[in-house]
Amino acid sequence: MDDDANRDKAPPLDAFQVRAARALLDLSQDELAAMSGLGRSTIKRLESEASDARGSVMMVLRRCLEDAGIVFLFDERLGDAILERGVAIRRGMGPTKRQTKPRGRPSIKE
Repeated sequence: MDDDANRDKAPPLDAFQVRAARALLDLSQDELAAMSGLGRSTIKRLESEASDARGSVMMVLRRCLEDAGIVFLFDERLGDAILERGVAIRRGMGPTKRQTKPRGRPSIKE
């Protein structure tokens, strides 16, 4: 079965998974919008759980995130536990475009 057929049968994504996937990739909403071809307002709405997005919108977003290395998890067994929904990133994938931003005020040396 090809990837598109598997994606069609996959359970729908939820707001948590979209936010978590974006965080794993270290992307802003603007960057994810540009990558996916969707509007920033669409990404914001999907992440706020205030939207029941059409299947085609979620398919575009799913494809974009999976192509960037994200793996969406549904009812996965982890030892004795079952993970109902989650997000992971394939080894060797992930944020490479920038380093983590420093937090707080920079110190000023005299």
